[in-house]
Amino acid sequence: MELNKITHLIFLYYTNRISEDERKELQEWLDADPHHQELMKRMLDAEDFSRRHAVSELFDENKAWYRFKKNVINQEKGRKGKSFRLFYYYISAAVLAAALFLIGETYWFSSLSKEELLSVSSPEAQIFPSDDGVIISYDNERKVVQSKELSLADSIVYMTKIENVAIVNYTVEVPKGNTFTLKLEDGSCIYLNSGSKIRLPKKFPGNIREVNLCYGEAYFDVARDTLRPFIVNTGNQRVSVLGTSFAIRAYEDEPEMLTTLVSGKVRVKSGDFENTLTPGLQSVCSNNGIKVRKVDVSLYTAWQKGVLVFKNESLGSIMETLARWYNLDVSYESERLKNIHFTGELKRYQAVNEFLEKIEYLKKVRFQIKERTILVSTYN
Repeated sequence: MELNKITHLIFLYYTNRISEDERKELQEWLDADPHHQELMKRMLDAEDFSRRHAVSELFDENKAWYRFKKNVINQEKGRKGKSFRLFYYYISAAVLAAALFLIGETYWFSSLSKEELLSVSSPEAQIFPSDDGVIISYDNERKVVQSKELSLADSIVYMTKIENVAIVNYTVEVPKGNTFTLKLEDGSCIYLNSGSKIRLPKKFPGNIREVNLCYGEAYFDVARDTLRPFIVNTGNQRVSVLGTSFAIRAYEDEPEMLTTLVSGKVRVKSGDFENTLTPGLQSVCSNNGIKVRKVDVSLYTAWQKGVLVFKNESLGSIMETLARWYNLDVSYESERLKNIHFTGELKRYQAVNEFLEKIEYLKKVRFQIKERTILVSTYN
């Protein structure tokens, strides 16, 4: 059942205006999972509301009344009773929706017993990067490669011997918790970060070398060839080089594409916008065009050497990166925790726990672990 529908039914129940059919629908939802009953009980518990500060933080009744008075009451003179009932409906529904959202966010914390949650320092809670293999697709076939590095020329020989087919294009998918290195036939190397996908030809045809980074993050070490430019297409962005080292970050859940130049020179184009980068510069490509800024390139390229570096970065951003590298799920007691900033670094093959312990030492947040889920709460 959709969130809005659940909220509406609970509101009708709360105001004693629920019909028999709606009551049955609500009861079916309650019977579907024992946790639903506990969830509804908490939503209607005034003390729980007060303890969590849900109403005061997520819905300002005074401001709502002002907007209501301005937009509705002046148009509804002589119908004060109806206007008040309408306002009461909106206030109550919003309070319930806010509570449902807040409790949903803290669902893990309230439903799990202490025995199920482990501290980050617990030996039983150690989390290392997963190793599910990399998927290489060609035509309608898919192969799982367990190695960390692959020469594309070697893989072509290996696969064509088995399948006896002529391969034209490859698609390489790197799942969360993994990284992968591709050595191309021209001597170039592509380092793919966790949660990335790239499409490239068996052999570069004619006078152009072109690949498509479908999504994710990649570091390109391009062999110089003045007769054949190297082109990387990513969404509506096109990067052209002759021989250089640079990184592109273009995850699907992020609104901007970042191109960071380490050496050489690249040209970045998106629609009618175009910029040339020199070492130490980064282009930020979005729907608003391309902006260029000077950055510390190590913050955007160190992952290629097996190190994550964070400098005054928000916890939300840090945990997103760790979730990709270690194939984790992350849940927060409060959205506010995402905005706390930290600085630090982590080697890829370390357990993530060591890094989280260092953050926890600052006594701003606490981490608890259940399997591959990290629960983030306020330190107390």
